[in-house]
Amino acid sequence: MAEFNADPNRILFDLQQVNEIAQSFSGCLVPEEIARSVTLGLVERFSGAMARLWLLEPNQSVLKLVSSSGLSTRIDGRFGRVPIGAYKVGKIALNRVSFLSNNLPAESWVGDREWAIENNICGFAGYPLIANDRVLGVLAMFSCQSLEPAFLEVLQTLCTIVTISLDIAIKY
Repeated sequence: MAEFNADPNRILFDLQQVNEIAQSFSGCLVPEEIARSVTLGLVERFSGAMARLWLLEPNQSVLKLVSSSGLSTRIDGRFGRVPIGAYKVGKIALNRVSFLSNNLPAESWVGDREWAIENNICGFAGYPLIANDRVLGVLAMFSCQSLEPAFLEVLQTLCTIVTISLDIAIKY
């Protein structure tokens, strides 16, 4: 495990923000409303430039964008439906591995570098949402600042909470 120096007060503050986001969808059984609370919370509480959440459709081959907050709130655009394995978000779902970058415009897989540069986006974190070995979706956050290792651990904690809530809501 990589070691990093992190301000314990900052980690505590960030975990409190995660708790507030989790409280915003506590008891909710509508997956789209949970997703909306999460993406809005990431933008408002962590100064995210944009946050998005895709859910796997029942056919298990396409991710559907169900919430987008920040720079774009459209859920019906180019990334509204992403086949598993396509684009970075589809690869995150396929490989079941998170992906992190603090130099987004330089990444070869970025389809719209101009958008990233124009909006001063440098940080990206994408996480698969997996429950009982089933991919439920993908959560992604774009940032105008580099994402610190300690924050990425906090974001993983949020993903765990979100996954549990979505799993319950989907089964309901």
